[in-house]
Amino acid sequence: MQNQNNNKLKVIVIFFILIFTVLLVTPFSLLGNKAFIGDYIVGSPYEVVSVDGKPPERAKHGIFITVVPLVKVTEGKHTLTLQVKDIDSKNINAPIENVEINVKARKRYRLVTVNGLPVVEPENRQ
Repeated sequence: MQNQNNNKLKVIVIFFILIFTVLLVTPFSLLGNKAFIGDYIVGSPYEVVSVDGKPPERAKHGIFITVVPLVKVTEGKHTLTLQVKDIDSKNINAPIENVEINVKARKRYRLVTVNGLPVVEPENRQ
């Protein structure tokens, strides 16, 4: 009887370890109907400060919140408010730009500068 209880306990412990591992490793941000926009990464001087007038929802990885330069938005049309992110100075009066976008779910986009203006374009991932 004791041996049988020990086996059940081992199975339960292994089950919870597996569940915890899956939750830790699975990026929840990749589930659902969200598109992802990379901001203030190499080559982009812009930070998304709002989406449709609300604070941006940032991507998370598993159960841990990480500093990821990815903004999550639902599929469709949105207005992004962007601020120039000047890493060299602490310029709080940096210019603000509004950009109209139309994104598809589960796609990644990035902010680039074209002719001096911010543009959101699909990210080419291979």
